[in-house]
Order: sequence, then structure tokens, then C-alpha cells
Amino acid sequence: MATFRATARELSDLVSVMTGEMEARHLYLYRQERWIAQAMAVTVEMYPRPPEGPSLPDLIDVASRSFLNDIEETCNLAGLDDVQSETLVERSRRGIEAFTKACGMAVLEQIRSGKTEPDRDAMLLRVDQLLPRILGTERPARSIPFAGRKTRGVNGLL
Repeated sequence: MATFRATARELSDLVSVMTGEMEARHLYLYRQERWIAQAMAVTVEMYPRPPEGPSLPDLIDVASRSFLNDIEETCNLAGLDDVQSETLVERSRRGIEAFTKACGMAVLEQIRSGKTEPDRDAMLLRVDQLLPRILGTERPARSIPFAGRKTRGVNGLL
């Protein structure tokens, strides 16, 4: 099972981010959520399919518990307090939940298209497409006229 093991440098960085400025902490937590979702996708991709490997639900369950245990252990090694640790674990859970939701959506699309046995490779491709929307990282299309032009604000006051 793929695991997250922190080096001394990563522990030091974690402590400085989690005890530092709020903006840096928010950015780190934002990235953590996305990193975990992508790590789940890589984990699912690298394991053999049934009957040699575990079923998708079993694999997601084992991988998510493994990641969360490793993150909790890393927080303890870094000496983070309970609030900091729980914040990091919660954001990691959000990444796992986003991945799980994307998997469900992708499998449902395959079932609706008439496939009796979902194709894991096609599902993972679709998960990669769905994750940005689920995680809120998809940028909306610009619909403002003259977007990108510098303006002086309302009545030229800015």
C-alpha cells in the first residue's frame, strides 16, 4: 500500500507552515486536499484489478485508512497540537471524499452508458476530469465583457 512517510525536512516544513502565517497555512491545506485526492487515484491505478487485486471499494477503504494513519503519525512526529493535527487530517479526509465522489460519478456514468462491468482505466480518466470541479479548482469562464482590460473602476475612482 502506498504510504505517506515524512522526512525530517518535511516535518520541519510542516511545523513551520502549521504554526506560521494564516495565508501560508490555508494554501498548504488547500494543496493537501488536492494532493490526497491525486494520491488516491495513483494508488488505485497501480493496484491490480480483481480477481488478482482488491475490489475498488476495498482498495479505497484500505488506502484511505493508510493515508490518514500516516498523516496522524506525521502530525505526532512533528509535534503539532490537537487542533493543527485535526485540521490537517480533516482536509485530507476531504480529498479522500472528493476522490470517492468522483469514482462514484464515473462508475455511474459507465453504468448508465450500458456497461455491465465498469472499466477502471476509463473510470480513472474520468475521475481526473471530475476532481477539479469537485474540489472547486475549476476556473469559471470569463463572462465579463472586456475581461483582462485595465479599468479605472466606477467613475474612474480606482
